[in-house]
Amino acid sequence: MRPHVIVHNTVSLDGSIDGFEVDLGLHYGLAAELATQATLVGSGSARKSFELFGLAPEETEADRRPPAGREGKPLWFIPDSGGSLYGRLHAFRRFEECRDCVVLVSERTPAGYLDYLESRGYAHHCLGQDRVDLARGVELVAERYGVERLLVDSGPSLVSALLSRGLVDQLSLIIVPTVTGRSGRRLFDAVEAPVGLQLVQRREEQGCQVLLFDVRGRAEPSLAE
Repeated sequence: MRPHVIVHNTVSLDGSIDGFEVDLGLHYGLAAELATQATLVGSGSARKSFELFGLAPEETEADRRPPAGREGKPLWFIPDSGGSLYGRLHAFRRFEECRDCVVLVSERTPAGYLDYLESRGYAHHCLGQDRVDLARGVELVAERYGVERLLVDSGPSLVSALLSRGLVDQLSLIIVPTVTGRSGRRLFDAVEAPVGLQLVQRREEQGCQVLLFDVRGRAEPSLAE
């Protein structure tokens, strides 16, 4: 059993996720309409956010404990087998719209990173030998945490891996009227084979096209009219 998985992203007309200004209010406002209960974020995208938004506050004693009073907020699930977010997860823990982070690791994850997670009360699960098994990770989100609808707000690596493994049910795309050319990173560049889509909703918001696709015929419209 796995949740209904929706990939949500803002892209240029030629499919890039950077090289243009993203309207974060529009991006997250439309994400909220998808009515998901948890978010899957790639560690690479998490690191990129530090570069873009300067999310590198010094850790305080309060950061070493799970946040209180956020029971209605979504959990953020982060595959991070290599421990690349060591010493930086507290930046997300401070985000008011995040209940807390759950980290997905593998058998090769450094012991020091596991100690870091343990000492700060981050839930973590070992799901794979050399890297995180994404299929098992998505199943865990549903079976262990009761999530029925999962948002994927991430970059090319995680999105392509999920699509290539048949783990995505819908794509929600905000198309910005910009062509980035060679400068941008393409969201679907690493998808291993063609993926069939069916357009189920389309509308315009603030000069952007907002498109909702079913992947491989699984229909469940999610955007508000």
